Amino acid sequence: MYATDPKNPSKVMFVVQPEQENLYIIKILSLPCSTSYTYKSHLKYSRAHLKALAVQKGKSYDIQRDGTNVNMKYHLFSHDFGYVFAFENNHDTLTLDVRTVISKLVNLKFSVRDLQASRRKELWWLQVKPGAKAFRFLSICTLGAQVSLSYINSYKFLSPGEMPYCFEERCGDHNDLSDEQIMTIVKNRGEKTQLKNNGIVTEASFYTMYFDSFFAMYFENNEANLAYIGNFSFKPTNLRIDSADNKIDVNLKPYEKYLVKLSKINPEESVSVQYTYFSHFEGLINQREDPDFRVRN
Repeated sequence: MYATDPKNPSKVMFVVQPEQENLYIIKILSLPCSTSYTYKSHLKYSRAHLKALAVQKGKSYDIQRDGTNVNMKYHLFSHDFGYVFAFENNHDTLTLDVRTVISKLVNLKFSVRDLQASRRKELWWLQVKPGAKAFRFLSICTLGAQVSLSYINSYKFLSPGEMPYCFEERCGDHNDLSDEQIMTIVKNRGEKTQLKNNGIVTEASFYTMYFDSFFAMYFENNEANLAYIGNFSFKPTNLRIDSADNKIDVNLKPYEKYLVKLSKINPEESVSVQYTYFSHFEGLINQREDPDFRVRN
């Protein structure tokens, strides 16, 4: 038993370890006497027990690939002292590559082990091999105070022998990279949109990827006989585009490529971008508004 508030010695905390029975005696100083009390109880589990509880009792979400379940799950478990993130991979061959971007954290802190594993506090990166589980932990700073948490999980699915997501490509210093190097990184690691002509998939596509200091879009037209013309309109947050009206035109002859970069304005604030575009192939116009809205620091 020990006092939790030096200014209020009547406020105490009792700690009972597993498989223990504790007896606490309150001494009577004088008669007559009276007493009253209120209490709150908290259960504190070992890390091993928290892992089991997260999988068994946490809120579970199916992880999907192109809208199809792939026998992988994500569990979020809240307890008296924080949160547990559990990623479970029951696929036979695919490795699950996970990135969790933390955009808001109030009265919560990261474990030292998780910080060392991810190298940056706002981004967790982990890989879960077939048949394995992986866990991340957040601890409450002050019991009884309000907590708040915002985050985004994104996934990749790696086949046997496929190169994993490279942390340094996302979070390193890219000021010394050439455009050719950036285009290679974005093509290999970014999110791909395959362009269509009258409903038929073409060999023209573009890729998008967030870096620490900018957002990149890489275009390539591998059609032998078609020119590609794209008209893009952006709604950026904390990103600068070299255009007065936040619009760009992309004109690619066969086998040409093109790189667009939106630079981060304030390095301490999060960024996001939405865009719409028209694609022209032999006079056909398609429009699509990208619903993928990502936020990161």
